[in-house]
Amino acid sequence: MITALGAFPVDRKGSDIGAIKKSFRVLKQGQVLGIFPEGTRVQEMDLDNTKPGIALISIKSKSPVIPVFIDSEYKLFSKIVINIGEPIYFDEYYDQQLEAEDYLEISKDIMKTIYSLKKIVGGKDVKLYIAEHAGFCFGVKRAVDIATDIVNNRGDTNVYSLGPLVHNPQVVENFSSKGLKVIDNTDNLKEGKVIIRSHGVSYMVEKKIEESKLKLIDCTCPYVKAIHKRVKKVL
Repeated sequence: MITALGAFPVDRKGSDIGAIKKSFRVLKQGQVLGIFPEGTRVQEMDLDNTKPGIALISIKSKSPVIPVFIDSEYKLFSKIVINIGEPIYFDEYYDQQLEAEDYLEISKDIMKTIYSLKKIVGGKDVKLYIAEHAGFCFGVKRAVDIATDIVNNRGDTNVYSLGPLVHNPQVVENFSSKGLKVIDNTDNLKEGKVIIRSHGVSYMVEKKIEESKLKLIDCTCPYVKAIHKRVKKVL
């Protein structure tokens, strides 16, 4: 049942390369990866249980860590308190050559942050609200769907995105691996398809692409497009 929900086991006694690679795939797809770093239920903090994998996965995938502390008596129908901390970013380590010891120390700092969440509410209960809907907005989802269709199903080459398609590095990297190239302008392009992301571009930029030999794929959010049209009428 657990594996059917997307969970996968990790061998904590050694370096589980398979689990690490699977973790990278999950993050590369823009999904959320949940890790139980200690591998079992514990009552007291023990940094000796810390493994370097938490920091390694976060830094190598360039993904932030959201620390979560779960407090429970581990009894059926007992109260569960969940404290969620602020995201932890490790941008300063992205371009560094780190050793296993470095990853271990960073992982220990992550664990200290997680355990510090136990005291943030002074023993009071925390009520967790879960949004009914989550993910891309309508306009971004539409742009992602169109771009996905182009790079996956049509086998097109020379496909460009004028600026990152979405503000999600994992999704952008995934598209890049499939051949979608991110560009800042079309000055040096002679042919190909240019995708306008959901945020849209100015009228002059759009007109320049239309007058060239490039094919324009307009993924501008319809709501944004409507605003552009109103502004154009005023100007």
